[in-house]
Amino acid sequence: MNIETWTNRLVRVLEGELARWQERISFNSVRALALDCQPWLENALVLSALTDKETYDEPKLGKWSVADWRLYNFPKDKTGRWSAGAVLSTEAFEYYAAAIRTGTQAACHAELLDACCKAMKSPDVSAVLRRYRLSEDFERFVGHSNAAGRNFYRAWNG
Repeated sequence: MNIETWTNRLVRVLEGELARWQERISFNSVRALALDCQPWLENALVLSALTDKETYDEPKLGKWSVADWRLYNFPKDKTGRWSAGAVLSTEAFEYYAAAIRTGTQAACHAELLDACCKAMKSPDVSAVLRRYRLSEDFERFVGHSNAAGRNFYRAWNG
């Protein structure tokens, strides 16, 4: 898999998905946009949003308890998969499976996380996000369930 091409396709998917959801989410102030990258799962990519209308116990669970957000995996279809990101998820899963066979899964996952960070920081994704009502504490998040709460985007230079 060519990671640069995959990253560029992820930018296009994020840009399109955020544009499609803008009106539905516009009633809320967005505090965070999260992209989980878990290539050991077939549903490798999960897009979520944190708004000012949350009902989960943030003081107890923390801001990055993404699976507890009201808009966790918000673009999912009836099967629970993010349709627009399905091909990219499958490619990430297959890329990671191949890396397991060669013992390079840690490097593969780091490469995929880096690609997700680049996509989330891209000028095109940023342009769509500027059309949202973003809160003063708005943050972008890239992470995965095996490092709950760790923001790779921030560590990457977000």
